[in-house]
This record gives sequence, structure tokens and C-alpha cells, in this order.
Amino acid sequence: MYFFKLYINSSPNETETRQADLDNALRYYGAVYDRDPTHYWHGINLVALRQHAARISGKKQTPKNRNDTKKLAQEVFKTAEREYGRLKSEGNEGAALWPAATAMEAAVAMGRVATAKRYLDRYLNIVSPTRPGARSDTTGNGHENTHRFALNSTLRQMMELYRLHEDKKFGFIVGELRSALGWEGEKVVLSQIPYESTGKPVAYDLSYMPV
Repeated sequence: MYFFKLYINSSPNETETRQADLDNALRYYGAVYDRDPTHYWHGINLVALRQHAARISGKKQTPKNRNDTKKLAQEVFKTAEREYGRLKSEGNEGAALWPAATAMEAAVAMGRVATAKRYLDRYLNIVSPTRPGARSDTTGNGHENTHRFALNSTLRQMMELYRLHEDKKFGFIVGELRSALGWEGEKVVLSQIPYESTGKPVAYDLSYMPV
């Protein structure tokens, strides 16, 4: 997680890509995911990092790199989908939010709008059960702080890594996440920690993983 935080919190862009932090994060997530592909949260972070790096580099991905990332997203989606189904069948509604969020993100990476919308709805039905249109059989489970953390971290991932607020196809995801949060300029920050090399504050890690 350390290199992921360094990379994201430094706001990499076209002129300052933070390549060393990116390479370290990619190596870390690649190694842990290869050891155990059931750890879908590592896999989806690997997908997100690859896509973000390609986006800000200004270089077109080679067909092989593009296909490798898409294949990884498909693998992660299948794992998350199975886990979501298992948790739901066991009545573990609260824990099902993590694979639902992962399946939604993997669908974004694959360019599958309808699938992303389906899993976004399932995710929001767990974390924001009182929102308009939520299923009546969904309960909030009393985990308001966990749900708000999940919503904030998902929103941050969608905006900072996928830049969906600039995307015509998937921009609706940002809108629905903001709506679920009652978001009107609220900062997606839990606390501030010093950035040792510059003394500038950076946001506490908000990337999500199962609890």
C-alpha cells in the first residue's frame, strides 16, 4: 500500500508521472495478486494503476498491453462477481459491498456500461439503502461510518485514477456516488499526514479493501 499511497497522493500527471512510485506499486500489486488471485482488491488496484499510467503518459498502449489489462480486469470481475454472489447467498450484506464495488470498477475498465451500472446499483443499495430507488429489502446494517468511508474511497478512485468526471460514458457513476454522499464540495479526506520529502500535507489513504 505504501507505494500506492505515494503515487496517488502526489497527484501524478502528464508532466510529473511519478514513474518510480508507479513501478514500485505495480510490482507490489502484481506480486501479491499473482500469489493469490482471490485477492481481487489487489487485482483491481493493479488494473486502475495500469489504466491511469497509460492515460497520463500521453502514449498509446500497445495492443498487447491493452489486452493484458483488459484480461486482468475480466479475471478480477469474475472473482468479485463470484464473491458477491457467495456473500449475498450467506446473508452477509455488509461484506458484499466490497466485491460489488470491485465488479463495478472492473466493468468500467472493460468498457461495459450496463454491467457497471448494475453493480453500482447493487453497491449503492448496500451503502446508501435510503436513497431514492433503493430496494425495500435492503438494510443499512448500522455501519454508517464504514459505508461513508467506502463511498468516499470509491469516489476518489473513480475521479483520480479513472477521471470519470471527465468521461461521457461513465460520468454517471461520479454523479450517483456524489448524490449518495450528499456531496457538495466535501473533501474526500479523513486526516492529514506530512509528506516527508516536501513537508506538504497529503490525504490519508482512502483506497478500499475488505475488512
